Amino acid sequence: MNKEPVDQEVSNQIGVNSAHKAAFVHQAPNIVASNSSKSKHYRSKLVRVTPTGNATLVLEYMSKCPIESKDAISALSRARSKECKKDITDTVCATSERNLYPLSLPRFCPFTGKYANEIENDGKFMSMDQPRARIAYVLVVHGRALRQVRRLIRLLYHRDHFFYIHVDQRSDYLHREISAISERFSNIRVTPWRYATIWGGASLLQVYLRAIDDLIQMKDVKWDFFINLSESDFPIKTNELLVAFLTKNREFNFLKSHGRDDSSRFIKKQGLDRLFYECDNHMWRLGDRELPQGIHMDGGSDWITLNYEFAKYISEGDDSLLKGLKQFYKYTLLPAESFFHTVIQNSRMCDSLVDNNLRVTNWKRKLGCQCQYKHIVDWCGCSPNDFKPADFYKIKTARPAYFARKFEPVINQEVINQLETWLYGNYPVGTPAIEYYWQNSFHEQDTTTVASDAERTFYHAIVRLMAKYINIKVKGSTQEKECRFKVMPQPFQVHYIFRHDSFHGLVASVSGYTDNGQSTLMEAWLSPHKPYRVVSEIGPFKRLVSMEVGLVFDPKERVFRKFEGVIGPHDDPTIFIKWNLGEAYTVTLTWFDPTDHIAASFDTGVEHDREETHHKPEFNKPIRPGKWTIKLLFNWMIVAEIDFLVVPLSIKNGMTIKGAGGATVNNGPTNNEYVSKDFSAMRYMFTLRDTPALLVEAKEKALKQGPALLDWIDSELESFWNVMAFCTSSPSQPVRTKMSDLEEEEEQQCEHFRPCEQQHWSSLSPDPKSELGPIKPNGRIR
Repeated sequence: MNKEPVDQEVSNQIGVNSAHKAAFVHQAPNIVASNSSKSKHYRSKLVRVTPTGNATLVLEYMSKCPIESKDAISALSRARSKECKKDITDTVCATSERNLYPLSLPRFCPFTGKYANEIENDGKFMSMDQPRARIAYVLVVHGRALRQVRRLIRLLYHRDHFFYIHVDQRSDYLHREISAISERFSNIRVTPWRYATIWGGASLLQVYLRAIDDLIQMKDVKWDFFINLSESDFPIKTNELLVAFLTKNREFNFLKSHGRDDSSRFIKKQGLDRLFYECDNHMWRLGDRELPQGIHMDGGSDWITLNYEFAKYISEGDDSLLKGLKQFYKYTLLPAESFFHTVIQNSRMCDSLVDNNLRVTNWKRKLGCQCQYKHIVDWCGCSPNDFKPADFYKIKTARPAYFARKFEPVINQEVINQLETWLYGNYPVGTPAIEYYWQNSFHEQDTTTVASDAERTFYHAIVRLMAKYINIKVKGSTQEKECRFKVMPQPFQVHYIFRHDSFHGLVASVSGYTDNGQSTLMEAWLSPHKPYRVVSEIGPFKRLVSMEVGLVFDPKERVFRKFEGVIGPHDDPTIFIKWNLGEAYTVTLTWFDPTDHIAASFDTGVEHDREETHHKPEFNKPIRPGKWTIKLLFNWMIVAEIDFLVVPLSIKNGMTIKGAGGATVNNGPTNNEYVSKDFSAMRYMFTLRDTPALLVEAKEKALKQGPALLDWIDSELESFWNVMAFCTSSPSQPVRTKMSDLEEEEEQQCEHFRPCEQQHWSSLSPDPKSELGPIKPNGRIR
């Protein structure tokens, strides 16, 4: 039996590395069915063999041909569903038979080599007798940045343009809200179909192709140009300038190429010579492949501006070039970055290409190229950074450019405000919410994006904190009776709130009703306190800027994407430290659990030019709930420390914990071992409490249930969160009272409950910069 070693990627995926000294062998496939030469099927196995000769079956699969590619075997070992595994083997076999896509295609462009026009930005307006160019904006959006999407539409809107919006299949909240917007405007529609797109996947190209098909078939919609945008794009010139430019250049298509005459380097860098297939929300690399002969391969940015004629050809063209390329790009990494370029370079319309996509992209390769997408694609890719005020100069480019990316108000809204002011002038003095931004983080109607058990536990707890705060505020007042409210046990939605680009806390929206039965909506603003403490002003203290602990660290933007920082027993907390430039140091990060047990300790170097350190230990789960502390040491002296909370769970697998169910999630790891190494020898260096006694107490807490469990959760949470204010969606209904039969009834209402619409922090307060108001006589909203 032949044996073939499996590459390291497979070994890592199944939890084995060279330290285990175990080998992986791919056994030669056996033919299991053979009615004819065309119906052979092969059964293959991937086996783990220990040094003692013990074999463990890791993978077994059927295929129509022998699978020999290490990339394909790696993909099969990691794919989850049977359907995905079958698609992978079918794709590999079709490639080996050379019939997956045409290996030769015709070139219809009459020019040799790479063709492209150059158009200067002459700044002249169109003549009044020219029909204005009409734009079909195709917005492909995902996530929860509703207010930024509304702001983008607000600036682009004109009654002559059309907006066709695809919302990712996993973005329930955004789809509901944008669907509601589309009901208000006849020229805004949401695609009736939805894909779950991934970075680099073939699905994104399918979204664009299907959107173009729909636009061509819409007989009631007239348009001249197709422009694709995301929620991270923003205009850098006014609508009038864009329309004037496109009106004068109707015959052109605007795509940015990779910029090299020799495409061989681009082909390698882009992975065009590799076979890929998308399934199980992953883009799998399956091995090398042949490229179609006879054509010029091209590519660059997937942000494009196409005229109607070329879009119609893409949709309805029936020649072998177009059909062959559509088939080829189903199995291509980052297909949207190459398909349109390759089609136009080889079509009869090649002379309509302008090597400029009319965009400015904020590339910072050192930060943006960190293989941050390897969990969804077998490739290292790059992504642009968000614009910040220091990047504003890049927007003022001499070449024709009308959009820039990326912009995220949760990262920096100041630059967005600056850009809008630059285009359209300042908002009137006194306009509310200019420095505020709200973004939804939870909604009870979501079905695909479901909150974790820790998040749901947290949301229930903040409602109890809110009720406690309100009771303290009104207790003993003359209106105590009028201020009685009953609320639902969890908020129906939660928003992040930012002010001046700093995370300001959470706004929780809760349904409730008064003593007299009137239903109302209440909101509370909760603010976290996550201060780190400086203990000794020694060594690296002078370089220390900040310390944070959280989840989902983004190394590109250097922030935690889970801004509220709710950490549960099954999560992986990360510490993030910002540094000033200066002298190099070696520091130690020591982690203490709620029983003062040293869970882990790690050394890390801080080079003279290093601006950040982030580290995520691989702890055994579950980690113990309660207050944790991380101490930053230099020469074994404490420089600074920070506390963070691991929330005890009251919900497990979406259900309220009952009986002794909490003991399995709230009792810490087996034998109190977080990692394989024992750090007890370090205890003498610190002033610590009695861990054995605290461990007994912690085990008793883990057995809590019902009200006792909720009290424990609330007491922990109160150490990390404050309720700052509360409001109702409208003043509470007046209560009719009279002191005696001789007195007339008088109206009273709870003065503590202010209208949310008048509270600057409330998600219900006015936000003019993101509101889609009435259409003006000139056809615009802004």
